[in-house]
Amino acid sequence: MKNFVIFGATSAIAHAMARRLAAPEIRFCLIGRDAERLKINQQDLLARGAAEVFVFERDLTEKNEFPGLIDDIFRSLESVDSVLMAQGCLPDQAECEQNINAFNTSFDVNLMGVVNLLMLLVPKLRVQGHGHI
Repeated sequence: MKNFVIFGATSAIAHAMARRLAAPEIRFCLIGRDAERLKINQQDLLARGAAEVFVFERDLTEKNEFPGLIDDIFRSLESVDSVLMAQGCLPDQAECEQNINAFNTSFDVNLMGVVNLLMLLVPKLRVQGHGHI
């Protein structure tokens, strides 16, 4: 059994990747902020043959929730073989160049959110002795 974790699982690229991987020996944890789209993606992956699909509705700008989320993922899957980081936002470039608040929001979501998740994930992958991001 292979266990895949996908952050930003409702993005088009994340779901396309999951659809290609769906098979009877694959389990998924899907993390995203849109509960309805997560449920649709979950049902699609199960229909394509995935063994199990766990969903976690989370806003990945809420860094204080990351430790509990990581614990939930490892409780559900027991181990993690692969992590896809597809979370993020696509801000207006011109606005980010002229508005520090827009820039900071983009920076926080697209860089710091990922870094903060990785700071929690990497030690767990090292302890289990396998897995990649």
